[in-house]
Amino acid sequence: MTDEVFMNYFSKKWSDFRDPAAGWRISSVVLYWILAGFSLFTLIILMIPGLQDTFFKNIYSPYIFPGIRSVLDVLFSSTAFIFGYFFLLLWLFLWGKGLLRLISSIRKKTKTRVVLLKFLGICAAPMVFFYWMWGFNYAREPLSRTLNLQLKAVSINQLKDEMEYTLDQMIFIRHQMKIGDSSTVSVAYENVSADTILQHSAPVTLEEFGLTQYSDAPVKSFWPKGILHRLNTSGFYNPFTGECYKERDLHPIQIPFIKAHEWCHAQGVTDEGDANFLAYWICISSGDLLYAYSGYMEYWRYLSSEMRKLDPDAYNISREVLPFGIKADLLEIRENLLKYPEFMPDVRDIVYDSYLKSHGITEGMASYNRLVNMVVATKRQKRL
Repeated sequence: MTDEVFMNYFSKKWSDFRDPAAGWRISSVVLYWILAGFSLFTLIILMIPGLQDTFFKNIYSPYIFPGIRSVLDVLFSSTAFIFGYFFLLLWLFLWGKGLLRLISSIRKKTKTRVVLLKFLGICAAPMVFFYWMWGFNYAREPLSRTLNLQLKAVSINQLKDEMEYTLDQMIFIRHQMKIGDSSTVSVAYENVSADTILQHSAPVTLEEFGLTQYSDAPVKSFWPKGILHRLNTSGFYNPFTGECYKERDLHPIQIPFIKAHEWCHAQGVTDEGDANFLAYWICISSGDLLYAYSGYMEYWRYLSSEMRKLDPDAYNISREVLPFGIKADLLEIRENLLKYPEFMPDVRDIVYDSYLKSHGITEGMASYNRLVNMVVATKRQKRL
């Protein structure tokens, strides 16, 4: 190659490098290689037995997740805006654009393999980011093991005792608030800021149970109204933005408990049963009557659900003997839920149950009901 030919070749490459379009192509290639490397590394961590636990305990939990949570709090927690929609639309745009390019390359029979690999990278990106932003927390030791709780099947008599105790607590709280048995409690919640429970009671409860607080994330009201009820849920945690959401039209009595539950997810608590247990304890130990009532009411609903499965007759009797005021509260909650018929509930349950089981929660959706077993076990060990 002569000097003139070499200089012409070098000049062409330099022009390509300086060309904005070429620069974008170079940047996109580097980005895809980085994503491919992260995908491979993530897969190795997940597939090799014991490696995920070691990675979580020694690297992710003490260093990576606290840093991620700090960044997410700064970026997304300061406003009520739902950033999750923005990220969903961005990914759908990239996915749609990649799919159109793939179809075009197949028709033209040009660079199909390269375009296919890029499209698969776009599809894999949410999974990779899910684990790095939050999902590796599924390797966290269950709270029942951390607290050395001996979880056993709850008997009918234990259920009855728990229901009677919880009912007594709700009656006492109503008496303390001077709310008569002929009215509901919901009016008392109208001017209450449930974020107070996240600022004071929640951090103290985490410390008591030996857990670390990573975030002060507020719980945002998800819009449009009723969409979460239609998906058979009252709230959820967005791992990509670190936002905690609750149903916008959630019944006032439920708000403190649901907020505490979703806030616990922001602290890296992945297990739904653990989040329920912590939310219950946060509420009843808050020192605030309205928050405590929310905790006892949600717990009573779980107890009632278990009783209905084990002894339908005893369940019917328990409903009949309820004081009118508490029965009215339960009826209000139920009527609020019935305003929003569920969308494909069977499909949703199958998908979410499979998701939980695939991440090591063997009970699947039944893990929510572990709240009852954990409370009974803590009382047995005189922790509460």
